[in-house]
Amino acid sequence: MTARHAAPILAIVALLAFFGSATAQDSVSVSVQLDRSTISLNEQAVLQVTISGGNQNLPGPDMPNLPQFEVYSQGRSSNISIINGQVSASMTYLFLLVPQQAGTFPINNISVVQDNHRYVGNEVTLTVLNKGQSGTSKL
Repeated sequence: MTARHAAPILAIVALLAFFGSATAQDSVSVSVQLDRSTISLNEQAVLQVTISGGNQNLPGPDMPNLPQFEVYSQGRSSNISIINGQVSASMTYLFLLVPQQAGTFPINNISVVQDNHRYVGNEVTLTVLNKGQSGTSKL
């Protein structure tokens, strides 16, 4: 191979390596947590959804229908860090869950879509006891 042919091949390899590393940096993760796993009908729980990724333009969560609860947004917070030129960011969304009935309810399929990829968070379960029963189980 001549030097004239090697230069374009090296340029293509460099571009592929750059875009490959950019894709790895831009991957997104979704973490779902409850402030406690058991409550009673007269209590409420806080659902926390944290979206993390390698860029500052993180999408908001797509929430599933949760008919067993009244759901109220409690705001969001953001965190951005740049270390040695690497950007990492996270957005945390808080939701207040007010139960409408007793039972054990899985909360799943909380997701985000970025760059035509869907990222799904972990499942959490909230147990709602009847009024008068203690629901003080903290996570």
